[in-house]
Order: sequence, then C-alpha cells, then structure tokens
Amino acid sequence: MEIGGESLEIVPAVEQYTWEGNILDCSIGETATAVLPSSFIQQTASLTFDMRGPSWLDAAGVPVFTYYEEPGDDSRAFLTRKSFLRDFLAQHGLELVVWHWYERMRVRSDDHRGSHPYVESSLVARLTADMQIHPGPPRRVERDLNGSVG
Repeated sequence: MEIGGESLEIVPAVEQYTWEGNILDCSIGETATAVLPSSFIQQTASLTFDMRGPSWLDAAGVPVFTYYEEPGDDSRAFLTRKSFLRDFLAQHGLELVVWHWYERMRVRSDDHRGSHPYVESSLVARLTADMQIHPGPPRRVERDLNGSVG
C-alpha cells in the first residue's frame, strides 16, 4: 500500500471471527462473534488462547490481550498489555496505524430522490514503539449541507 509517497506493508492487528447461530450451528440461538489478535501477531509472539478471559497469553502464560464487553451494553474493548505492545512493535520495527472513519447522512422519510446531505469524517494516527501517538490531519467532506459540496 502507498501512503504519502511511501510504500508500506500493512498487516491487520486484529481479526474478527463470526460463527453463525441457527444456520451452521443449531446448538446456539444467536450469532457469536469474537475479536482476536491477528494470525500474524498470534504466530509471531507464540500466543495461546485462554477461555477464562477471554485472553491471549504469551509464552510465559502472562495475559497480553483481553477482550472486554460490558454486560447489557454494546460497549466493548480489546485491551493490550502496554509492555507487550511496546516490545513487539520495537522488536519487529512496526507501528500501529488506526483509522477512524464515519459518515452521517440526513434522510427524510418524504424525500426518496436519491442524493441526501452527508458528512464524511476520518482521522489516521500512528502509535510508535515508544508509545507516542502521531495523529494525521483530520479530513472532512460535506455534500449538500447548504446546497454545495465542500
């Protein structure tokens, strides 16, 4: 991938796993999902899965990743031990890149003509091995908020 004139190799930091309920497995009533460290990280760091967390343990049996979900809420987090992440990034000459993107569109029930006013916003940031965050410039695109594109 090329970003800012530089060629970069991108490796996902996490993977999402989904097991369909009621379709492939009738023993569960709903779809089950999990977020886990990418195969690259699991294999490179020799991580093992621990159902008690759910967590992923390093070779010494220390939890380095934990999936956390607030009961009765859609809030969830994938927590990483800072010392593990710092050492892993430094050892492999990597940076963690985070891209936050959203789009909002105003749709009225009486307007079915197609093009609706919207705002698209994004921000890219890098986390380096020294645990410093380097945010890029925020980007925003608007369409038809006041009848124009900007």
